[in-house]
Amino acid sequence: MSTYKIANKVKGIIRSYASGPIGNQMAEYANEPFMRIEEVEAVLTFSSRDSNQAIGEKRVLEYNHDTLTSIQLSHVPLSDKILSLLYIKNIEAPLFHKQAYFESDIEKKIYISIGGVSKIYQVFIYNQEGILEDAYGELDISEPLEVREADSTYSIYYSIEGSKSFFLDKPENLYITLDLELIGNENDNTQDMSLHIEKAVIKTNRNIYLNRNTGNTIDIIADVIYTGLDYITIE
Repeated sequence: MSTYKIANKVKGIIRSYASGPIGNQMAEYANEPFMRIEEVEAVLTFSSRDSNQAIGEKRVLEYNHDTLTSIQLSHVPLSDKILSLLYIKNIEAPLFHKQAYFESDIEKKIYISIGGVSKIYQVFIYNQEGILEDAYGELDISEPLEVREADSTYSIYYSIEGSKSFFLDKPENLYITLDLELIGNENDNTQDMSLHIEKAVIKTNRNIYLNRNTGNTIDIIADVIYTGLDYITIE
């Protein structure tokens, strides 16, 4: 098996292979664009099959065939569309878990202000000695929270309702069509090329990069389904 890495950043279009649901939307047509990906890295993996036939010391037949088996796209920016393509949406409990420090006033009250939020959940309140003072399954923060110590720092763990959530499990296999724009070389000259993959199954290799310098990205893999219709085109 051989692996070829395209050194330059590539761009691409993920398309629906057939009409029907794809990610968080419904495709009306086959080959309908679902999303565009920009400035990612690509690794193309081929499987090689060869054989030969010889009579004595003379080779009389040679067969060699390379087949593109998968494409890995690295550092794809996380987006709603990518997440919907890779993971199952969590509708039942889209909770966002947080921790923050709050100061009680002279009346032993804490005023918790969270923009646009009136209720918090799974609330655990620790005093500044690290002792659990109270816990609530649900807490209305439109009213001040009464605690046991005045002018003291409290550590509060709580959850709020998130806007969206996804289970980190791969959903059912989804067929896509993939087009990549890349820069190659022809006769030592830079040449734009387009790689078309007619049919592939998309999945993640579970590497998610959380980096403040490059942004939040993920690696995805397109396992190529053989159709005989994959090709590369030179501009």
